[in-house]
Amino acid sequence: LQGGLRHGGPVMSTPVVIIGSGMAGYTVAREFRRADRDTPLVIISQDHAGFYSKPMLSNALAGGKTAASLVMKPAAKMAEELNADVRSQALVSRIDTASHTLTLDNGDTLISKYGVGAENAMKDGDNFPEGK
Repeated sequence: LQGGLRHGGPVMSTPVVIIGSGMAGYTVAREFRRADRDTPLVIISQDHAGFYSKPMLSNALAGGKTAASLVMKPAAKMAEELNADVRSQALVSRIDTASHTLTLDNGDTLISKYGVGAENAMKDGDNFPEGK
């Protein structure tokens, strides 16, 4: 696999991969798209990947609403708006920081444009946790 994404088809250009479709994940995706409309973007979510305000979940449930009724935008709409490949019901089973790859529970392997690992979420000047 040469620098890209394999999902049962040909290898595409190297994407930016975001793990998580919560408020933080979709915010990062939106901000990335403001800066770069062309680089492929993949969002991995272990749930349905629909956008909803998770902080409001407890209030909604207390009011008798279901979690499904809180979805403001389904995954397909988010994928369209962000020009992204949104992978719902997917789990990352392995991260290899040396090769910049992630393996999903279905066997798909993704190569990330940037290094994968918690250190890439840190800003310049942040300290790494002890032992890093």
